[in-house]
Amino acid sequence: RFDLAPVNRVIAGYGTGFELSGTLGFDAGISIDNKKISSHGSLTVSTRALPALPLRYSLMLDRAGHDRFRLELWSAPLKLYEISGLAGSGSLCFANPEFRAEFSGNVFKNRGRLNCRIGKIKIHDKNININTGPVSISSAILFDFTDGGKGADIGTKISAENFVARFRKGSADFNMISLSGKLKADKTLKVSAAFEITGSGGQAGFPGYKTRVSGIEFKMPMHYPAPLRPSATGVFSIDRIRYDKSFDFFTKGKIVQAGMYGCRVNGRAGFEKIPGLSVRFSSLVSFEEKFFTAVKFSTNIIDIKDSGIKELISDLPEDSEISGMASVWGKVRFSEGSLKTGMDFDLQNGKIRLPDMDLTASGINTRIK
Repeated sequence: RFDLAPVNRVIAGYGTGFELSGTLGFDAGISIDNKKISSHGSLTVSTRALPALPLRYSLMLDRAGHDRFRLELWSAPLKLYEISGLAGSGSLCFANPEFRAEFSGNVFKNRGRLNCRIGKIKIHDKNININTGPVSISSAILFDFTDGGKGADIGTKISAENFVARFRKGSADFNMISLSGKLKADKTLKVSAAFEITGSGGQAGFPGYKTRVSGIEFKMPMHYPAPLRPSATGVFSIDRIRYDKSFDFFTKGKIVQAGMYGCRVNGRAGFEKIPGLSVRFSSLVSFEEKFFTAVKFSTNIIDIKDSGIKELISDLPEDSEISGMASVWGKVRFSEGSLKTGMDFDLQNGKIRLPDMDLTASGINTRIK
């Protein structure tokens, strides 16, 4: 068994700030044949943060062939692997994890592949609980630190089926969540990344806000460092947003990264009961320091009489009449717990007739702010 603490001195030399401590235990068989060294056996790694992880390995080192090596590493059978104490009281649990990695080459240039399958993942925290079905992870890895090399290039794809999140204000479910892309590091260990996260078959509920969302699909590109002028555009669509069991609308649009922890969303929304009404909106959502969002919206000019708006105004008598050309535009801003709103309503050539009140008004032209 070996103490892993001395490895910190090597890691610290790269300025990562990462610390590793614990023990490495192994049971190995070793053979040497004409400068070829072969070893195989079992490993057990444990640290302050991670419980014991049993692994198997196979290693071949050719001292006569420029110190070329081939390393295979895979997990021993394990039904459950649980990490506790995350963020104070949280826990992370993996059911039936299977892991396999292969690397070949030499110290300065080598290639590898990593594949991992997990039966289920459970994340428990005081603020959120996440459960998934099967999870798969695959990576193609190239390390090239030779004179003509460009450093590290890691292509990765992660997908999780039956993703379910429960939090204080509501819940969100997706048939599939996936993340794919590349992580690169040059020979000075300057890191860059380009990933795309997608979700399909999504639905969400917020009982406190009387809102239910279904048919969520999205695809969003993310880059690190965040580009000044993002060139990759994502898309989203929602089949139905139901508010208070009365108002149903749908939406779709585009998503563009804004900073490291934000995005711009532009799109259109329509209402099932008002076929002629279309709402255009643009918004900014940011988590850079504190949560911030700003939304601007506007509608097309619509004929109130033919649009179906009357049917949504429950207080109007059946024999009443309302007509005119109307449009709305406005803005919403939320920052540091403060909500600010503003809206303009424009009505041209309006008419209203309420027989039960013997009231008729026509030629109404007004703008209300």
